[in-house]
Amino acid sequence: MKEQFERSMLDIDLCRLETDIVWKQANSEDLKFKLVRDMKKRHIKSKLYDLSTYFVRISACAVALGIAFILIKQDDFKEHTTSHGSYQSDLSSFDAEDQVVFFTRAEQELTKSVNGVETVILSGEATVPLRIPTIEEKPEIIARKENQHVLVNVNYLLMGGTKLSIRLELNHEGTAREAYEALMRRHFNTGQQLMISDHQAMLVKSEDDGLQQLVIVGDECIYYIEGGQSSDDLIRLAELITFY
Repeated sequence: MKEQFERSMLDIDLCRLETDIVWKQANSEDLKFKLVRDMKKRHIKSKLYDLSTYFVRISACAVALGIAFILIKQDDFKEHTTSHGSYQSDLSSFDAEDQVVFFTRAEQELTKSVNGVETVILSGEATVPLRIPTIEEKPEIIARKENQHVLVNVNYLLMGGTKLSIRLELNHEGTAREAYEALMRRHFNTGQQLMISDHQAMLVKSEDDGLQQLVIVGDECIYYIEGGQSSDDLIRLAELITFY
């Protein structure tokens, strides 16, 4: 009986051990399944995070490039406009490199009425009548811009096709006195000194073609009167220039 009892108890213990082993194995499989599932989820989340980070970086780069492009365009636009909202003049204009030059609305007003007489604005310091007594047709007016100064050349067409013109250059010497002294040094003993509208002037031969020209010096510009049939034509046109 005792032996039978002990065998029964041993069978019970074995059953318990078997149950524990089965439970632990099942539990291990379940745990493995959960671990694999969690690892897959984390891997997917990691991929999604990497993708989202990549797209965020690409978007940030695109925005930065867009802003840079806008700023460059604005700088480029500012280089060709002024604070007054300028636009290109209908009067053809160019600089030394044949680039487009922009004029403000005020700068395009190249003529005005002075005491009922149509007048061409040559520069910031001088004007000349649009018409001269011996010529019926209006002259050719050519405007250009240098260092924010609007300079206007005027070409009058005389009978026979001869031109009588006023050509301007900026005074890079300084004052009118300094410009005249430089003119004297270049044409010492060859030029004829004159006074035109209270400004010093000189009849000289052009260094380009050897033809006679009348040069008037101002604080802002130097004025070259050229063409015509004689020095008298040059002097008469020069005397029509008004300095202010």
